[in-house]
Amino acid sequence: MDVGAFVQENKRWLLGCAIGTVVFFVAKAVVGSLYDPEVPRRSAHKSAQVGPVYDRAALQAATTEQAALQVARQQLQQELTYVQDAAFQLEGKPMTPDEYLGKIGRERKLAILRQANEREVVVADKDLQWPPAPQGVDEIRAVLFGIELVEALSQRLFAAHDQARRADPQAMGLVAFGCKVEPRRQQRAPQKPKAGEVDVREFLEQQRVTFDFKSDEATAYAFLESLRQPGKTLVLDVPLKMTRTERRNDPVAVSGAVVGIAFKEK
Repeated sequence: MDVGAFVQENKRWLLGCAIGTVVFFVAKAVVGSLYDPEVPRRSAHKSAQVGPVYDRAALQAATTEQAALQVARQQLQQELTYVQDAAFQLEGKPMTPDEYLGKIGRERKLAILRQANEREVVVADKDLQWPPAPQGVDEIRAVLFGIELVEALSQRLFAAHDQARRADPQAMGLVAFGCKVEPRRQQRAPQKPKAGEVDVREFLEQQRVTFDFKSDEATAYAFLESLRQPGKTLVLDVPLKMTRTERRNDPVAVSGAVVGIAFKEK
């Protein structure tokens, strides 16, 4: 199977999922407009060319536009958001941030390796990677978010493997996989806002994780379909690569990246 065939068979689903490369531009337009103090003024100006700027019609127009933006933001958030678990956040933890990062990293890596071993899936310590010594609390938070995404990817791969085996006990299922949290300096960053614009980074937290795995086709499809989940969506960042050898019984090799997007409370 090549990526062209996969796209043709799953075009509708991919259109809803593979939007990682544009999410910041979409979010910037929605969130920026929502919090831009100039929006009501522009609405008022358009709605009342004659007479007082802030008459009743202008106020109604501004209120209607703000309500529409609120709805758009809620829809965007429901579609894209990944709500972080408390276990991967620093608040309320009785140890220093770097100590807690080390503890979580060790525990989750060991758990993933154990689950892989139980399923006879090839995963080594080096196959699960994240920045080892982040500097500063913000960077530690980012790595914790990345570790949470690695765990989420792993659990969905294991679930897809189990699903394939339940349907056919002789199925190949998942053969091997690896995940890597990208350092912030290697990730695509949104453009800095111009004067008077809203910085979308004040409202969104993004983390990107690359992955690769080998499995049968049923497991690969089940995994990709599992990326979208209410409150736990992993946005597929294009391009997605799927290849296989000419030999019929060889696994398909899949590689790509996902983005976790957390909306900050304001």
